[in-house]
Amino acid sequence: MALTFWGTAVVIFLLRPAASTPRAFFLLGQVAALTLTTGQLSAFNVAWASRLFNLALCALPPLLVYFYGTSSSFPFSLRRRWWAPFLFVSLLLAFPYLLWPLSCLRQSGWYADLRWAVHSYLGLTLLAVMGGLVYIYITTRSGDLRRRLRGLAFGTVAGFVPLIFLSLLPEMMWDTGIGLPYQVSFLFLMLIPLIYAYVIVQRDLIPLDRFLNRSLVIFTLGLLWAGLYLATMSLGLLFFHDTPLLQPVVGALVTMGMAATFMPLRELLQRMVDHLFYGGWYDYRTVIARVSHALSGVTSRQELAEQLVGPVVEKLRLQGAALYLRAAEGDLALENSLGLDVPAQLPAEAVMAWTEQAVPPFPCPPSIWGEGQSVIREDAGIAWVLPLVLEGKLLGLLLLGEKREDDFFEPADTVILHTLGEQATLAAENVLLMDDLRGALAALELAQRRLLTAREEERRILAWELHDGPVQDLVALGYRLCECRDRAWQHEPALAKTLEDVRLEATRIMAVVRDACSELRSDVLDVLGIGPAMQQYACDVMQKTGVVIYLDVPRRGPKLADPLGITLLRVFQEAVGNAVQHARVQEVWTYFQMEKDAYELRVWDEGQGFAVPKLLELLALQGRFGLVTMKERAELVQAHLEVCSAPGQGTAVRMWGQVYPPEK
Repeated sequence: MALTFWGTAVVIFLLRPAASTPRAFFLLGQVAALTLTTGQLSAFNVAWASRLFNLALCALPPLLVYFYGTSSSFPFSLRRRWWAPFLFVSLLLAFPYLLWPLSCLRQSGWYADLRWAVHSYLGLTLLAVMGGLVYIYITTRSGDLRRRLRGLAFGTVAGFVPLIFLSLLPEMMWDTGIGLPYQVSFLFLMLIPLIYAYVIVQRDLIPLDRFLNRSLVIFTLGLLWAGLYLATMSLGLLFFHDTPLLQPVVGALVTMGMAATFMPLRELLQRMVDHLFYGGWYDYRTVIARVSHALSGVTSRQELAEQLVGPVVEKLRLQGAALYLRAAEGDLALENSLGLDVPAQLPAEAVMAWTEQAVPPFPCPPSIWGEGQSVIREDAGIAWVLPLVLEGKLLGLLLLGEKREDDFFEPADTVILHTLGEQATLAAENVLLMDDLRGALAALELAQRRLLTAREEERRILAWELHDGPVQDLVALGYRLCECRDRAWQHEPALAKTLEDVRLEATRIMAVVRDACSELRSDVLDVLGIGPAMQQYACDVMQKTGVVIYLDVPRRGPKLADPLGITLLRVFQEAVGNAVQHARVQEVWTYFQMEKDAYELRVWDEGQGFAVPKLLELLALQGRFGLVTMKERAELVQAHLEVCSAPGQGTAVRMWGQVYPPEK
């Protein structure tokens, strides 16, 4: 055993003589080898060996503090602050062994107290070191340091547990000779330097950490299973000891119960160990269920990025993730990134070239590493790549970072990632389809808006041409007819009467053309604004129909640019016209108001009303296009239209919005 400590420490020191941890392990290994060797010799009453043994015991506490301080990445100033008091106490306790021979010390009355102080000091040092390591393990955020501390703890437990539980405790509780012989249990101490050396030298401790995780679960499960089995069997045999025939039944029931509790108990222990090791736990069902629920209602790129990247980073305990989706240009555009330094765009052709050669999920390939802006750097921290491919078409790319802290990916994680990729692919397909649909609707709205603008422009031009052409000609014709009529009265009264009839007909035609001009385009709207245009239309309706229209509109202005101004006027005209023609009322109320950038138009009556369908488009099936046209006009200027009505309760039309709505 001493040779194992000595040889392991020498080899580690020769491999890394400049590192602080191998130097500390070298010193600790030499003193531990000396302690074991002199302790064995002191059993044969070798005086110098007993003296060296006690001196080595005094030297162990500061070396333990120094070694665990360096292996725990303590700052040098903090290590020196902690190491100095232990060194002082060790020198104080070792001073009697250096000053007097052991034979003289044994004859003194305080030798027993000195030995007790040395042993107590060593025990308290071990407790202090253990407490400090536990504190560091809880507070540190370094995954590598936590893995190394777990490795050191495993080496210590593997070396001392057999000695304590198989040899020392049985001897203390029962009698000498009970338990494992010390010659055998001491052999387990050789595991300490070997495991410590592996932890110091090995850079990647994930395999050891995985082994410790699974071993702790299996070992604890075995102890619990054995304890539960023995306890239940003992109780069963205790209650049914008078009926031997039922004892096999008890054993069978206990076995069935243990088998039924195996998987739940194992899952519970695995969850507890994962919380102890990594601070979190997840399984396939919970991750997929939560992600699927989050993606079920996603309809936009932003929602997909928010519902996918954040929850995946949180549930899988990742350092980061990033989502790319296909852009309109064909390349992949970055939608969201957490904790990863990735470019804003990726070439779709290059990504598709290497995604066709592997089955997702797979590690980030070096073929997309480089120095350009459209490639992923090698130090981006990406662990897995999930290409979102459907029917040979690349929809997007999901990049997953390394595990958080000291956690690691397991084989079961590939199943989660594979299903996650399928869920994300379906969600990405839905989002891209919705994008295409929104694009088509936006193009349709733009076409309708341009059509409306062009139609209104044509109506305005036509109104001007009618006003400047036929109307003026009819006015001139009326004057000429009036002049001819006056001359004809003197010579041909019958002809004069005919000319008067023609003049009146020309005047009537001129009035009709003027009304048509007003219907085509209101000159008042262009010159004075929306308020006077509404007043003019209301006055015309009242003169023609006798219906009273109460106006609460601005007397002047405001002048609104097309298509908003003409849309408000058309909706106002349609609502008033519907009230006059269909509501069978004698009074109509109107209201229009603008405050800063917002406007509101209301037209209501107390007429017979009607049943408003949930979709106004259904009225078109009945040949009623007025409200449908009003809704389409309102949507083109990104306004809101509300129609409230019921049989016998009147009708109210409300339109509101912003003069300068935000762009979609």
